[in-house]
Amino acid sequence: MSRRTRYFRFLRPIRELHDRELRYFTEIDHRDHVALIALDPEGSKPRSLGVARWIRDKDEPKVAEFALTVLDSYQGVGLGTHLLGDLVKTARERDVETLRGWVHSENHTMLYLFRKAGAEVVKRESYLYCLDMSL
Repeated sequence: MSRRTRYFRFLRPIRELHDRELRYFTEIDHRDHVALIALDPEGSKPRSLGVARWIRDKDEPKVAEFALTVLDSYQGVGLGTHLLGDLVKTARERDVETLRGWVHSENHTMLYLFRKAGAEVVKRESYLYCLDMSL
């Protein structure tokens, strides 16, 4: 991912994940933490093209924070829309009623995608928008 894509995903400059962050992103339980990965079917070795996830809020179990990332070379071709649709489906199946995401104000592609899917801005903090998507 480009530096800009990584910055938009993690909302800070990042080169690599620390051990604690890596565990947080990879230790999923498929009930309160769901992650979906889009893999490139071609080539001898699978390559991740995008990742979407949601994590249930412990204080509000009907709400889950979600995030979505697509490799730069696959942005704008519908992969994010597909991942978001699958993310919504898994959340509904597990009784999540609201997906909540934080998006950088300059990440126009994600703001457009989420708004197109019905998300509404519920809070603004400096350069961040908090969007809620009712399911």
